[in-house]
Amino acid sequence: MNVYLAVLARVLSEAEYGRFISFVSIVLLVSFGAFLPIEQEMARQFQTGLPGRDVFRSNALVAGGIACVAAALVAGLVPWLMPSLADPQIVIALLCLCVVSVVQYLVRGTLVGTGRMAAHGMVVLGDAVLRLGFAALVVLVTSAGAAAGGYALALVAAIGTAHLPVLVWAHRLAGRVPGRAQVAGSLGASTRTTSRMVGHLIAGSISSQILLNAPPILVAAVATSGEADLVGRFAATYTLARLLLFIAVPMQSALVPIFTRAMAGGSARHRRLLALRIGVGGQAAAVLAGSVALLAGPWAIEVVFGSRYALGGRDVALMVAGAMLYLGLLVAAQALVGAGRHHDVGLAWTLGLVTSAAVFVTVPGLVLRAELAFAVGSLVGLLGAVARLWRAESGAGRSSRSTRIDGGLRL
Repeated sequence: MNVYLAVLARVLSEAEYGRFISFVSIVLLVSFGAFLPIEQEMARQFQTGLPGRDVFRSNALVAGGIACVAAALVAGLVPWLMPSLADPQIVIALLCLCVVSVVQYLVRGTLVGTGRMAAHGMVVLGDAVLRLGFAALVVLVTSAGAAAGGYALALVAAIGTAHLPVLVWAHRLAGRVPGRAQVAGSLGASTRTTSRMVGHLIAGSISSQILLNAPPILVAAVATSGEADLVGRFAATYTLARLLLFIAVPMQSALVPIFTRAMAGGSARHRRLLALRIGVGGQAAAVLAGSVALLAGPWAIEVVFGSRYALGGRDVALMVAGAMLYLGLLVAAQALVGAGRHHDVGLAWTLGLVTSAAVFVTVPGLVLRAELAFAVGSLVGLLGAVARLWRAESGAGRSSRSTRIDGGLRL
């Protein structure tokens, strides 16, 4: 996505590029906020002994419901809240995205859940290549003053082209996964359980996206006329500081099957050791990366963006440390999904977001408040997730009690 945005920055006017950035912000919120939980839950369910066909069908039904709600919100709210996006092409692109995202995350969830990680990587790579190719096609067939709407449609078309041909194969893969008799349930029961699980994950996903993407927006919103130069400098530094997260966020579901198997077969001691490693590892990575950024961060910003965008070493260090803590929270959240603690995922992310908001409104200084809000919010969320993971019941313990949910589906 970053390469795609860099290319369009050279072919769109500043006004049209701003509109496209707003469009991309909604795309990320819809994709990672509303539909990524489908991929995560499918990755988990394929490891629990449910019949693969039921997993695919129940998640398809839930994803279809999410698409209907998302489309209604897009049609009703986007033209009102963001008049700059009240363009027929952009609105159509967003509505199509709601449909295409169903296919996208059903495919990815099936590939991750069935262990086809090489195929998953090829689909993701193909998606990225097609986005650039379709953007180039728009450049060739339109005038130099092309509007953002054409590139918005091209982006959604690329996503659909990358995933639609794989959908039939993904459905067949799911059908080959046999279920264990003791966990088989009706489609209705499976769908009810899936919708509840995904609902908890959506709350967490939306909070995670706000925690990650709100700082530049808030800095721009509260900056005074005398602080206008800090807005661009903060945005540039924040973009580079969270570079690793641009890779980790789309690939986080790959951890779910690993954690699901670990939780099902591990003892309470094993589970707590895992929680301790995630918590300590995330904080240690933050300290180490922050120390490096304190010394080399300003130099890196100057090399990538130019000297006019450089901030002090402390600012870069806080942003990089925050990114590492966020990464730790991301890993802890996937471990909670693997443990079947979906409600705790939402609680951890919400706790981090609320803490971040409290820090932002109480700490003085435009840049410092945003840096600390991101770092402290991520730290509190990580500690909350680790605490819930420490107390989480192991997969074996849950299975031993044979808790039956929703008319016979056992999860």
